[in-house]
Amino acid sequence: MTRRIIVHLAAAALLAAAAIAAPVAAQTAELAVGLGHCRGAAGTEMSISPWGLGYDAVGDALLIAEQKINQDVCIWSIGGAIRPFAGTGVSGYSGDGGDATLAQLQGPIDVVVDTSEAYISEGARIRVVQLARGAANGSGTITTAVGDSILWGPMGLALDHDDHLFVADCNQHRVVRFNVPCFGPGTCGPAVTVAGASGANGSSGDGGPATAARLNCPVDVAIAADGALLIADMNNNKIRRVSPSGVITTVAGGGFTTLPDVGDGGPATSARLQFPRGVFPSPDGGFDISDGTQNRVRHVTPAGVISTILGNGQLSTGVPPQPGGMNPLTLALTAPSGLQRDKRGALFVASDRQAAGAVVSLRNGAATPISTATATRLAATATAPPTLTATAPPSATWTVTRTPTSPPTATATATRRRTCIYSSPVPTAALNEPCDPS
Repeated sequence: MTRRIIVHLAAAALLAAAAIAAPVAAQTAELAVGLGHCRGAAGTEMSISPWGLGYDAVGDALLIAEQKINQDVCIWSIGGAIRPFAGTGVSGYSGDGGDATLAQLQGPIDVVVDTSEAYISEGARIRVVQLARGAANGSGTITTAVGDSILWGPMGLALDHDDHLFVADCNQHRVVRFNVPCFGPGTCGPAVTVAGASGANGSSGDGGPATAARLNCPVDVAIAADGALLIADMNNNKIRRVSPSGVITTVAGGGFTTLPDVGDGGPATSARLQFPRGVFPSPDGGFDISDGTQNRVRHVTPAGVISTILGNGQLSTGVPPQPGGMNPLTLALTAPSGLQRDKRGALFVASDRQAAGAVVSLRNGAATPISTATATRLAATATAPPTLTATAPPSATWTVTRTPTSPPTATATATRRRTCIYSSPVPTAALNEPCDPS
């Protein structure tokens, strides 16, 4: 679930800064999207069931793939309206060549945004939506990019800077790569296996070629700052890393700590993960993990130390965090999956069973505005109306660059394929203007 923005770091300086980063307690968990859906009438409550999240930096919009209840993809202009992007809300496979909002999807799992198109994993295929002036301005024509004769259970998606789409093919226990852009069957080029051996499940191969290793239902992929591929190897309870040279290692999970100890504060490779469902690079050069059935989001530093940054390990009672926020370590978070960051550095977490489905944000300092649909529902039941406006943006400690060796710049610019470059901290003016897609 990467590419939306690929996070690259000015290596040594930011690694040193990570060691003195603000403590977790300074962060706040909030409800971002929930108790409302893009197809519901104003003021009505409809369950949402998010799994994967995508982000369009140009439109400053979060895309939400709903794989259970509503069978569609919604788009939320952060702090504004939530509306349909693709799918009708009815499960099926139809609509190629027409408006994406009139097409049927079959259990959409993830969505990733590129310069002129968005890719959606659903059923046993990848659909592509041609964007009209960027994702935040609506969707366009939908078609099938990769058919079900190639994939068998596609889940997490990631895009790199070299025109490659990576797909976690869970049921074939592999990660495959396609060429993009592509707008129809056969136009993505052949499927190239980059991790996983012969479609057979297992847990082996560390230290050797990723194509000879065994995976067990990989469900998510992400591109790290150094160009490495991160894989949420769900049924092996591990996060695997494939180096740019193709060597695979385990970078988190595989430990057998005793309950209730999950390994926080120690080496990530000695920690216990339980069905990790998401992975995403973090601003400090490490990565975050949706630790599925342990009901937490974990963070691994560049030095390999793991900690919990969201969730208390308990199942949600159905009460979401309210506007204004709460301590992220006291939140009951149920089965987190997709992870995503916006250009302010806020981390968004999908939970398909959190208060009938929700997207929770974890931020540092300034408030992350909630969706207007959520605000309507909360205002009707709260003793005081929620605050919908954000204060000044936080002092961000992340840098987005094209290559890890490129020095950070002082202005927000754009490269081909919509990768924005920010300094650290990000200038306030840059946050108020979308990236130039040219």
